[in-house]
Amino acid sequence: MRLKPCLYMTAACLLLMLLGVCFAQTGMSEVTGNNVSKLELTAEERAFIAGKQLRLGVDSARPPFEYIDEKGVYSGISAGFIEACAAKLGIAVVPIKGLTVQEAVEKVNAGEIDVVTKITPTPARAKHLLFTRPYATFPSVIITRKDARFIGGLDDLDGLRVGVLKGLVVEEILIRDHPEIPLIALPNVRTALLDLSTGKFDVFIDNLGTVSYNIDKLGLTNLKIAAPTPYNHDLAFGVRKDWPLLASALDKALAGMSNQEKTTIKGRWLTVEYQPRINWKVFGPIAAALVVVIIFVVIWNRRLSHVVSERTAIQQELKEYAQELESRAAVRSHISRLSSDLQKAVTFEELAQAFMSQSIPLLGADYGVFYVLNKDKDLLVRVASYGYTDGSDVQHTFAIGQGLVGQCAYEKKAITITDTKGSGIRINWGMGEVAPKEILIEPVVHKDKTIGVLELAAVRSFGQQSLSLLEELLPTLAMNIEILDRNLRTQSLLEETREQAKKLMESRKEAEERNAQTQYLLEETTRQSDKLKAQQEQIKETEIWYRGIIESAPDGMLVVDAAGIIIMTNVIVEKIFGYDPGELLGRNVDIMVPADIRDRHSSLREGFMQAAESSRQFGRGLQLRGARKDGSEFPVEIGLSRLPAMGSRGPCACASIRDVTERRAMEESLEEQMDELERFNRLTMNREEKMILLKEEINNLLEQYGKDKKYKIVE
Repeated sequence: MRLKPCLYMTAACLLLMLLGVCFAQTGMSEVTGNNVSKLELTAEERAFIAGKQLRLGVDSARPPFEYIDEKGVYSGISAGFIEACAAKLGIAVVPIKGLTVQEAVEKVNAGEIDVVTKITPTPARAKHLLFTRPYATFPSVIITRKDARFIGGLDDLDGLRVGVLKGLVVEEILIRDHPEIPLIALPNVRTALLDLSTGKFDVFIDNLGTVSYNIDKLGLTNLKIAAPTPYNHDLAFGVRKDWPLLASALDKALAGMSNQEKTTIKGRWLTVEYQPRINWKVFGPIAAALVVVIIFVVIWNRRLSHVVSERTAIQQELKEYAQELESRAAVRSHISRLSSDLQKAVTFEELAQAFMSQSIPLLGADYGVFYVLNKDKDLLVRVASYGYTDGSDVQHTFAIGQGLVGQCAYEKKAITITDTKGSGIRINWGMGEVAPKEILIEPVVHKDKTIGVLELAAVRSFGQQSLSLLEELLPTLAMNIEILDRNLRTQSLLEETREQAKKLMESRKEAEERNAQTQYLLEETTRQSDKLKAQQEQIKETEIWYRGIIESAPDGMLVVDAAGIIIMTNVIVEKIFGYDPGELLGRNVDIMVPADIRDRHSSLREGFMQAAESSRQFGRGLQLRGARKDGSEFPVEIGLSRLPAMGSRGPCACASIRDVTERRAMEESLEEQMDELERFNRLTMNREEKMILLKEEINNLLEQYGKDKKYKIVE
């Protein structure tokens, strides 16, 4: 009888406890809804998003998250969330369709799109994007056929054939955490679910949103979601690094959405039926024990204390999150101001100095040097500094790979030095100087290419907050360096274009003047050309005339130029000297002169070419000799005539050569006879008549040889 009041008391306590929990949860939900329903944007955020039209990077075929439906409308969970946020912020959105996540990230870096609407935050992607809070989280789940055995988690998969999508994060995680599970790699979700439905394997593990949507679309009624896994996937908005104010505004818009709004968006695309089978052999005794424990062990005060603790913890988390949001908004506001100031710079020195002046104090550094890559010389050049003392032994430029600055640029990795003894860096102030405690060398990288190096030093160690801030600042710095570099190169090209245009105008004016001169010269050239043609014809006829004379001459004839080169011969001269037809052409005339006088023959030839007389006879009264091809010598008579220059040919000499071997023999015979007659004359001097006869005979002989009479006979 005493047990019943206790049971009634316990039941009453349980009822009151449940009511208290419900009221507590309701109150907490209301508080949360009231806090996020208002968007408290800063003046800077409102000014930045005013009139903005966001370009969205959209994967056109990833239902239920985002896709383009048959009417061409951007649809899906991600589409619902970005459109809801845009409506709250009063901005327009324009989907850029047909991109993968990687392509969208690359276009954000290039400034071609502004927001990636469906992306899972990772440390690697955080180097290029700013992430909002997750707007949806989907766990990886285990899918089986409805007639399969009980599966409560990954530990119940022994002996089963497990399928995963090839190359995705689920496969990577299972290989890492559960190497004992044999996996079947599948190409896509549709194939995987159809093969599971027909019994080709036993279990499929993938994202809850993907599988629930596709099970419903494919009408696979024999499949069920059997159990969860410990793995979850967050979806967030990825915003370009240089728009931190947009990221913070979107963050506040997401925070301003009620749970009902979020559920409505997700429920529009997902129908999830979770059907785990209950293993009553295991859970029956447990359930009975739990009922007994609930009835006899639950204590109202402990439960109430637990609820109060939970509320206090939630309020503390909300407070910390609000502080984090405020801190992130301040950082993004600073990045936005810094980006604006950097965009005003017109030289690398101005840009680097603006960055150093505004960022070094925030990073907790006391010293800094900034190097920019000179792409033409492939050298890192110092362009700005902070707290820097220049010395005669300080190096201002570094090649890639030279020193720690060059090595940092080559490896694209940060270098931290904690043992700074002997570094040479000193942090000076009015009363003295001190060595830094830590030195940090960071590469500035854009599209996997090093474009600069930042060297920092501080009297204290760099904290995680400073390193995180630096990690957010460097992409903004890199983007502005690249933009300035393009601007400077464009400006240089414009200056070159202007200079070339100026030169072109001057050249055009000169060309017009030259054209007039050219026209006159062309006409004059035409006249000269006609005159030249007439002269050439005349020269040609003259050459033919000369050649006819030479060929028909009874003596040997040849023509040489001023250098003594034979340019024309006739058959007789070739025959006299024993050469084949044409063999003498192009050879020096000295080969036809005896070797003993060949050395001085050239000076004699040059003297004739320069002499005033234009012709000369050689041989009469002289013993001139010629040299045949076989080396034999013979007496000759030579007549020379200088020919005037014709056309491109300079002055030449024409030689007539006669072989006087026979005549020389006759003359020698005549001389012998005359000598004999002289002796006879002396013997018959007293016989006048005979002398007269003798003299007449001598005169007759001389006439026969073409010579003058020697004796005059008086009758």
